[in-house]
Amino acid sequence: MSRRALGSRLNSAHKLQREWNDWQPRGDRSTATQDGATCSASEDRGVASLFDTLTSDLPDNPPLRNEALTAAGSLGEGGGYEVDGGICENTFHWKTLGQELRVNDVTVDSTSFQHGNRALASKDMRKSQDRSLPHSDESRLANLLRRVSREDDRDRRLATMKQLKDFIQHSENKVVLAKQLDTVLTALNDVLNESSKLLLELRQEGASCLGLLCASLSYEAEKIFKWIFLKFSSSTKDEVKLLYLVATYKALETAGERKGFSSVMQLVMSSLQSILENLDTPELLCQSVKCILQVARCYPHIFSTNFRDTVDILVGWHIDHTQRPSLTLQVSGWLQSLEQFWVADLAFSTTLLGQFLEDMEAYAEDLSHVASGESMDEDIPPPSVSLPKLAALLRVFSTVVRSIGERFNPLRGPPITEAYVTDVLNRVLACVTTAKQVFFSEAVLTAANECVCVLLVSVDAGVSHLTDAVISYGLNQLDSCQACGPEYSIAVLHLLTLIVDQINTKLPSSFVEKLLAPDSQLLELRFHREKEVTAAALGVYQAVLSLKNIPILEAAYKLVLGEMGCALSSLLTPLGLPTACPHIQHAAFAHTHLGPERAEFTLIFNLSALTTIGNTKNSLIGMWALSPTVFALLSQNLLVVHSELSVYHPMVQYAVLYTLYSHCTRHDHFISSSLSSSSPSLFDGAVISTVTTATKKHFSTLLGLLGQLLSKEHLYSETRRLLLNWALEMCLVMKKSETYTPLFSLPSFHKFCKGLLANALNEDLAVCLQTCNSLQVLSSSLSTELLQRCVDVCRVQLVHSAVRVRQAFGKLLKTVPLDVVLSNRGHTEIQDISQAIRRHMSKSPSNTFHPQDFSDLISFILYGTVHRGGKEPWLERLFHSCQRLEKREAVAVPRALLKTEAVLWQWAVWEAAQFTVLSKLRTPLGRAQDTFQTIEGIIRSLAAHSLNPEQELSQWSAGESDEGHHTNQVRLALLLQFLENLEKLMYNAYEGCANALTAPPKGIRTFFYTNRQTCQDWLTRIRMALMRVGLLSGQPAVTVRHGFDLLAEIKSSSAHASDMEVPVVMLVEALCELRCPEAIQGLAAWSSAVAGRSLGWVGSVALQAEGRFEKAAVEYQEQLGAITGVDCFIKGFDRPLIKVASGSPKNMGNDGRKTVLMKPSECSPEVLNFLANKTCECYVALCDWTSVQEWQASVLALKKATSSSTINLKTDFNYIRALSSFEDGDFTVCQEQLGLLPGEDLGFLNSTSRDKPDLKRLLPAVLSPDPTELQKAVEVQLLRSAVGIVTSTNQTEQDQKTPPTTETLVKYLKQTGRVSLGPLRLSTLTLSGSLPTLSTLQLHCATHLESSMTSQLSSEDCLIPLCSQALSTCKQQDVQPWLHALRYTTFQRQLNIRLKGSSAPMDPHLMELSLTAVKFARKRGNIALATRLLGQCSDTPIKGCSGGADLVNLFKHLSLEGSVGEKWGPELEIEKAKVLCTAGQTSSAMEMLSQCALSYCRSGKNERAACRSVLTLCKWLLADWKDLTPQLKQANIAALLELPVEDQAAPRITAETTVSVGVGEADFVLGQLYQLSTAQAPDLAKSWAALASWAYRWGRKVVDNASQGEGVPLLAGEKQEIQELLPECTSDEDKETIFSILGQAMCRPAGIQDEDMALQNEDDEEDDMVDVIWRQLLSSCPWLSEVEESVTEGLIRVWRRVVDRIFSLYRVSCRAYFTFLKLNAGQVPVDEDDPKLLLSNQNAKQSSDDIIVMATLRLLRLLVKHAGELREGLELGLASTPTAPWRGIIPQLFSRLNHPEAYIRQSICSLLCRVAQDSPHLILYPAIVGSISLGGETQASGTLCPTGGGRP
Repeated sequence: MSRRALGSRLNSAHKLQREWNDWQPRGDRSTATQDGATCSASEDRGVASLFDTLTSDLPDNPPLRNEALTAAGSLGEGGGYEVDGGICENTFHWKTLGQELRVNDVTVDSTSFQHGNRALASKDMRKSQDRSLPHSDESRLANLLRRVSREDDRDRRLATMKQLKDFIQHSENKVVLAKQLDTVLTALNDVLNESSKLLLELRQEGASCLGLLCASLSYEAEKIFKWIFLKFSSSTKDEVKLLYLVATYKALETAGERKGFSSVMQLVMSSLQSILENLDTPELLCQSVKCILQVARCYPHIFSTNFRDTVDILVGWHIDHTQRPSLTLQVSGWLQSLEQFWVADLAFSTTLLGQFLEDMEAYAEDLSHVASGESMDEDIPPPSVSLPKLAALLRVFSTVVRSIGERFNPLRGPPITEAYVTDVLNRVLACVTTAKQVFFSEAVLTAANECVCVLLVSVDAGVSHLTDAVISYGLNQLDSCQACGPEYSIAVLHLLTLIVDQINTKLPSSFVEKLLAPDSQLLELRFHREKEVTAAALGVYQAVLSLKNIPILEAAYKLVLGEMGCALSSLLTPLGLPTACPHIQHAAFAHTHLGPERAEFTLIFNLSALTTIGNTKNSLIGMWALSPTVFALLSQNLLVVHSELSVYHPMVQYAVLYTLYSHCTRHDHFISSSLSSSSPSLFDGAVISTVTTATKKHFSTLLGLLGQLLSKEHLYSETRRLLLNWALEMCLVMKKSETYTPLFSLPSFHKFCKGLLANALNEDLAVCLQTCNSLQVLSSSLSTELLQRCVDVCRVQLVHSAVRVRQAFGKLLKTVPLDVVLSNRGHTEIQDISQAIRRHMSKSPSNTFHPQDFSDLISFILYGTVHRGGKEPWLERLFHSCQRLEKREAVAVPRALLKTEAVLWQWAVWEAAQFTVLSKLRTPLGRAQDTFQTIEGIIRSLAAHSLNPEQELSQWSAGESDEGHHTNQVRLALLLQFLENLEKLMYNAYEGCANALTAPPKGIRTFFYTNRQTCQDWLTRIRMALMRVGLLSGQPAVTVRHGFDLLAEIKSSSAHASDMEVPVVMLVEALCELRCPEAIQGLAAWSSAVAGRSLGWVGSVALQAEGRFEKAAVEYQEQLGAITGVDCFIKGFDRPLIKVASGSPKNMGNDGRKTVLMKPSECSPEVLNFLANKTCECYVALCDWTSVQEWQASVLALKKATSSSTINLKTDFNYIRALSSFEDGDFTVCQEQLGLLPGEDLGFLNSTSRDKPDLKRLLPAVLSPDPTELQKAVEVQLLRSAVGIVTSTNQTEQDQKTPPTTETLVKYLKQTGRVSLGPLRLSTLTLSGSLPTLSTLQLHCATHLESSMTSQLSSEDCLIPLCSQALSTCKQQDVQPWLHALRYTTFQRQLNIRLKGSSAPMDPHLMELSLTAVKFARKRGNIALATRLLGQCSDTPIKGCSGGADLVNLFKHLSLEGSVGEKWGPELEIEKAKVLCTAGQTSSAMEMLSQCALSYCRSGKNERAACRSVLTLCKWLLADWKDLTPQLKQANIAALLELPVEDQAAPRITAETTVSVGVGEADFVLGQLYQLSTAQAPDLAKSWAALASWAYRWGRKVVDNASQGEGVPLLAGEKQEIQELLPECTSDEDKETIFSILGQAMCRPAGIQDEDMALQNEDDEEDDMVDVIWRQLLSSCPWLSEVEESVTEGLIRVWRRVVDRIFSLYRVSCRAYFTFLKLNAGQVPVDEDDPKLLLSNQNAKQSSDDIIVMATLRLLRLLVKHAGELREGLELGLASTPTAPWRGIIPQLFSRLNHPEAYIRQSICSLLCRVAQDSPHLILYPAIVGSISLGGETQASGTLCPTGGGRP
């Protein structure tokens, strides 16, 4: 009968009709299957020991099996057995006959060997028989029997026995067997009685044959069985008897339930019963019982009559305590397997139980007599006898109860009633209690506990007195555990678990309090050395914490938490840390103190127990009923474990986090509840909605906690791994559904990502990779700031020494949008590396870099050979080999960066240069002269290659794979760095540095001082070559440095001016690459001043450096024409338009130089070549392929005309034609052109004619180390793969060429992407400030072409992630990246049309790219390019424009339709107008833009576009101020001014408030336009800033004029009103005087400073001004003193209206500036509980800081100067203004705190207080300093401090 182990809930669900032998003893600690009964631990151990004994005594042999019945007895985990319905050979691991009798250790191997011999022998025998005359079956049987009996060879006998066995089993041989039955029996009997111990297996087979014979001859079965039992009884040897029983079992097993045997079974059963009664050895017992059980199973009606007799004998064996425990356990199993007979004969069962109980009570009584000390009666046994017997009785009692199974339950009715079970349990408890009082016997108590467990399952928990008895019994048992062994402890703990499970909610709280009290033995058992005991103790805890009775559970929970609080205090106190977690302390543990080890274990154990509550899904108890909740406990109350405690006890921190992780994983990290509304919906269940409300903030808390912990530098490695796994799970859950998008805007998510990023540079590879995985999942949802940080991390990890890390972060970089990658912000890690290298350089040399190290390094740099092999990166090993423990000061380089090659290479090259200097230039390269010459030779060969690319340069240009070419570029960069370092160190040796470098030893200084001139001459000699190499290696900064040094040396040596031209050409080229137009202009001025030679062409290069390619190309052509005298202009865009467009102030002044033509003799051939190539570069940069090819023809003509061979264009025109045809969509021509270029060509040829392409070698075998060559090669591969995609889609075309498969293309693109990562890695190795633009673009293009292939253009993920936001982030507004992105996006659009007939997903993105490219082109004056791109936007072909009129007409016909037109149409219209304006067509541009603005304003759509149009119009009007009047008369502008302005709350700009107070008509129009722009788009900060600036500027003029000058003229209505008030007799002169006085604003003069004004009477300022005005009126017209009061009031009222008019512009400015600050700060108060609110705040963009500072300063001035007039607007504005914009002018705010007017002081003070709440650090310091200094001043002067001063 199966059942659960002690300690798990017992289950009464149990089948009535069970298979017989279905019994499973319990393992020591594992749970068994389903039933209610349990078995004691001591018996388990007995089974295990029996098994051990048997397996050690007996050799292992495969048991005999039959298909009809399988043996299922097998050793369960922990020593239990499982018998699954059937009695067979190895039930309970008893061996078959042969195994038991076989004493010699014949192993399984020898058995298999015997089988082999047997087969061989039988084969030989058959052959010999076949050769003689044929035999019948009878003779064959006789032959087999003879050989079995007489054969000498053991193996042959065994083989023959197997043949006999087969013969018997064959159904056709029954007749023969029946005839020869006596002979067969005799032969088999002889075999069984063999005495040789070596024939064990043979005798086993013989017994098996005998059984099979009996089964096959069913009609002779009675005879055979009688014969077997006769032989059994006559046999004297137990081992032979055992074999007869084996034969019997085999017969019964084989026969099964056949009807033919029914008649024999009564005989068999009687014989077996007789045998059972008379046997006396466990072995025979085991075999005979197996036979009986087989009969019981197959013939239950026959067995039932013998059931009681069998049970009596078995019970006798069970009670015999002298037998081995394992046998007792086995007997128990047999009894339990007879469950159906026990249930059928229930009266017998209960009678037996009653007898056992009486015997137990008798023994208990005997024991009590002994205890009472009565005289020892002979009949009373001593305790040594009574106790074992009592234990045995308890065990057999448990067995019988288990045997009855689930029928032993009051619910099933009499005779098992509630009273009966209760009575039985009470009597058992009484017996055990009596026995325990007399003599403590562990065996008795263990058996008793088991017995109580068995009975407890059937008891109703509602019987209170019984409950109390069981509970007190359990607690009593628990107290005895300390003195007993582990089996007893486990039994007690299982009993307690069962008590909690069974009584459950009826448990008294006192039980739990005693169980978990500090002095409870349960707490001590947790520390037991046996794991099984600890596990059982945990089971008790889990049972208690699973209770559904909340008060009891709460009591238990508080005790568990109290012990945890006590343990925490015990850990914190020794460390000198303050005690924490007051919320979880418990009074019971107030005086308990644990040792560190025990405290740590207690915390971990209790946390494990708490998972019972934490891991119950949607449990109201765990989430809400308990205080604190499990989540709050782990995430908030136990935060102390993450402080210093985590350093000393990391396992505690890990346990807390793992428990929390387990809790959160069970509830999906509470992610769904974080987005729920605060009120439960109607459809939520009550439980779910309550839980959801309780857990709303959990997800945000989790993110914050993980972010905080992951940011920690010192964290236990396992904890870090757990957190990263957790983080990855959360990332995946967040990205699972779009509904979770609002979560990405939570502040805690930002913190979480920061924490993740902090681990990206960890020194552990696994941590880096795991972090990278999480970031890849999240990359599309990160903010720009976080993405920028990702780029920083990727840059560093791209040069990690481990390839896996490089690849992972390369993938991450591909997911970051291009505008973020290309924005030139400070890369903090690169700065860290630079600082680390600088610190290393400033240290004194370590002298640990040896000649061998130098040799290895320099041979790699100069020749590319690596001498050091091995798995680990050799550079890292070199670094660590040079470190010395005794010299380790503060670590110069952070440990995380030591894995990056950037640091290692910089270190190695510095050390190599240091070694060269310290060895006085004697290196493995040779003596000093040899060292110099070797390096110089390499430099000169590289310089020669840059002049003539055809020149051989094998060690620099050959690469075994694509990685080899990257290595060559790295070597070149290292060579230049080595020379840079060498020059520094040599200079330091002969000149010395103040503090940058440590001075070398004196001997070294002397050597270099002596040879100083030699060193300098050598450097001068190689500078020109170094400049060429700098340009070749893509490091123009090197060229610039050496160029300036060379020019300085040429100047000081007074060399000829012609010597300067070549260095200047290279220097200008380098500065052009660096994009430094100002530096180029300065160089031109310097060469003109110093060399007396005007280099006119230099200015044109400045244009190219600035990005004005079109004008630069025209000027280059002019220069070439001037020098050669040949007109080499090519046809193109209208040149006057280009010149107008590119006219920038800095270049205007140079136009005069072009009138002077230079003679050919005055210009070197290098300059001619330079200008020709630069022209070509400009056209290539503009992607104007037609002009490039025209320029090629023009240069050829020029060479013919001048017979000059010096002009050689470097551009590869096959490449140009390929690009041109690709952009035109002519892929066939493109493919032909690409076939002419070097590199792996994707295998477009027939696949049979060549091998598959080598995807590790896409690049040409020979490639110059010039980065531009690599970029070109990568671009060629991108074109090839794009053409390959087209070819693979054209499956219908019949072509001999085999198109590449998608799989090949994807691999090809992946490799191309890997190659394009090379330049990115190089930029980090050289510590470049930003990533190379073109290579980054190529990487993204390869990635997105690949995604186009794999996803079949189904999603927007295929689009190249470059958007118009880059306008603000890309520092150098270069159009080239946009043209590159456009090339492939246009291709994707064509491909989409080809595949799907639609370009819908591509069009909006393509339009965005095109329009942004137009902006970049326009801003740099490239009008032809902008026009071409605008034509592409609307699919209108652009032909050459001969002038501005053509351009205007052309643009009028450009428009957009459809959904793309709705979104991007306004942008296109505005851009067209701007391009026209740039081209000098201002009036047409204004007309177009104003028409555009008017249509948008009238339609009510595209408000932002209307607003931007109006603002741009205003900007143009201001720029063209002189010609403003005719422009303002345009009909469109007039129509714009007539549009109604809807914003009624704002002060309006009217003629009365502007023109009549002194604003010009033109400015009034501008003001109206600004007001219109704010009305159109009230959420655009830019328009409010423009309006505020205009209003402030004119408001200040008006107020100043009104204060100091004539005042403002009164309006006609005001004059009329005054005249009506005055007496009729008033003279005209008096009227004019009054008019002029009332037209003045009485303001404080601007010159008087606030500080100079003494403390005045602080009455209302306006009343003072009224008095002043009235006094003026009286002094001019004394008669006014006699007029009525109404006249006085009337005049003052008019004056106030005039003042309002004067200050109206200031009011407009004030309101506009406050609105601007609100829109710009973007600080909307957000409740983290509702993350959806955050999304609306995502698009708030900050304006530039200078506008904000100007706005705040102007508002401060208005507050200080005109607070009275503007009080209402200022009060409202300051009260609601965000604090962020005011941080920039905090000193100015403090300086105004001593303003004489209290109202102003109070306003500023309030503002400072608000700033202090948000940013206390910005206010505290100035406030403290100010108050101290102010206090000192007031004491010195003896005056009082003004109210509110200095105390914000």
